[in-house]
Amino acid sequence: MISKNVVLNCVGIVIISSMFTGCGKAVASTELIQTPKVILTSSNQTNEINDKNMIVAKFIPKDMVLFPPMAQEQKKAIITKDLNGDGKEEIIFTFKSSKDPYTGGVIVLAKDNKEWKVVLSDYGEGESVYKIDFADIDGDKNQELLVSSFVGGSAGNNLKIYKIKDNKVKILDEVLYKKIDIEDMPNIEGKKDGRNEIATWVHDTGNSYIVEVFRYVNGGLVEAEDVYPYYFKKVVKYYEEELSKPENKEAPYMWYYLADAQVKANMPKEALKSLEKCMEYKKKMQKQLKAEESYPYDYLVSIVKAEALYKNKDYKTSIRELNKALSSSKNDQNQFSNKLLDIYYDLGKNESSLGNKDKAKEYYNKGIKMAEKIYKEDKQVFFRYSYKFKQALIEK
Repeated sequence: MISKNVVLNCVGIVIISSMFTGCGKAVASTELIQTPKVILTSSNQTNEINDKNMIVAKFIPKDMVLFPPMAQEQKKAIITKDLNGDGKEEIIFTFKSSKDPYTGGVIVLAKDNKEWKVVLSDYGEGESVYKIDFADIDGDKNQELLVSSFVGGSAGNNLKIYKIKDNKVKILDEVLYKKIDIEDMPNIEGKKDGRNEIATWVHDTGNSYIVEVFRYVNGGLVEAEDVYPYYFKKVVKYYEEELSKPENKEAPYMWYYLADAQVKANMPKEALKSLEKCMEYKKKMQKQLKAEESYPYDYLVSIVKAEALYKNKDYKTSIRELNKALSSSKNDQNQFSNKLLDIYYDLGKNESSLGNKDKAKEYYNKGIKMAEKIYKEDKQVFFRYSYKFKQALIEK
């Protein structure tokens, strides 16, 4: 991950007139920088604007100028919001380096008695703020601060979720995305739980994306499978629209991702038909290229097919398809370890549905061990992708 400075103590006082212009000329030229029209969100009254400008001037780091987030819809560099849940508004301000457009960050100020103090300071190289959001992520009825930093290119942005309580800061989790949706999503029964789920779209090939939906539980973000049927209907619609375009009609990977979305949207029959189209165009492409294999790889198709068969309650055929995926993975060893988690989880679900509880337990434990091996350097990600295995063992 890009290096950064995260400090929780006050920075030096710097007051320069260019800080409050928001003028793009203070930063090196870049397409993504937008000139702000308004600085404050809480009031347009001149005295309040001046007061907050003076407050911020005391805390803005050296060689930094106030600058709004890169997202076009966000025009303000200073925002006020009650993040502590105490009825008092904190001041959030974003800025960029006057020398490097990719250096920047965010600072949050809270009033302690009569003095403003820094409760969050996160800035440095690669920390230019793309977007600021507020949402209740943990269900405590107070909004968290969501800061997206621009990573660049197809990688998109890195989202950090900050919880601020009693003027103390905790990072709940962070995740990469190219596109994102944040909302309290209903489960299959139409019920919401008061926590906002986060749907991330990570760019893959062409106009295709790997879409995941997460929910915060004590410890971090985890896969929120119970809201998949709601959210993935939107993903299905996206791929159907993309496949209506002539340039995508025979793209195997687009049919593959449509099938994946259809499975998660509880449309298994439609998913199996989409996989047939995927394989039809994949074979056609391989013939043209005289290639033995092409993307999406056979084992990826087998995994999605197995998940569709599982939802059709054809458990034995699903297991055969998953074993087929295991045996056809040799051409993609670098990425396959990730997908082993899906295979072990799906094998566990199938065996459990057939009444083979001990066999299911074996696969769930294999999944936990594999996740530990893959993510041994990142405890947060290990927690994210091992959680469903641990829950399955509890429910067993």
